[in-house]
Amino acid sequence: MREKFQAARFHGFGVLEDTHTHTHSHTSTCVCVCVCIYMHCKCCFIVIREMCNICILSLLQATKEETQGLISKTTKLQAEGRMLAVQAEVAAAFLAKFQLQPKEEQALREPVTQEFFDALDRVKAIHDDVKILLRSNQQTAGLEIMEQMALHEEAAYERLYRWAQNDCRGLTRDSCDVSPLLIRALACLQPRPVLFKYVIDEFGAARRSAVVRCFIEALTRGGASGTPRPIEMHCHDPLR
Repeated sequence: MREKFQAARFHGFGVLEDTHTHTHSHTSTCVCVCVCIYMHCKCCFIVIREMCNICILSLLQATKEETQGLISKTTKLQAEGRMLAVQAEVAAAFLAKFQLQPKEEQALREPVTQEFFDALDRVKAIHDDVKILLRSNQQTAGLEIMEQMALHEEAAYERLYRWAQNDCRGLTRDSCDVSPLLIRALACLQPRPVLFKYVIDEFGAARRSAVVRCFIEALTRGGASGTPRPIEMHCHDPLR
């Protein structure tokens, strides 16, 4: 009986030892698996982190290039805007110096007033200033402006001549009241001898008609109230 107990004990210890050995082997395997999984996860994490870093760097680089492109375009557009602003100022100054304003063109087409003479003086000034362009490399523009101003000037002189003629025809009253506009019109027409002569002839004819009419009235009618008496009433008096 004792021998059987000893045999059973030894057999139990063997089983326990085998079980412990098997458990230890299983635990080692699990640890190795866990270590492998951990290392694999760590490698995956490193790879993912590197991929994220690469993606972020690529995105940052693309954003940087796009931003640099936008900055370059913005700088270029700003430079072009400044250049266009300068060109606009130059064009505005050019037009202000060598072109008539709309109100000046309108004044040349309306009845003769002070604004008409101001616009005519402006046409003459532009016609003289445009000679500067003819001595530069802007000869085409200079010739076009000179031709345009010549047309304005001819039309203005023609209108002024017609107006001065009509105004002179009305100077048939006893007193010769010459308006300031007619005086200035005669001064403006002096550079055009033919037109000036026609206006002076019209003025002389109007005044001659007025003098003849006044003489006939003095000869036949006398004063407004009969005083002085008509000249023909004294024709028989040899002393008169």
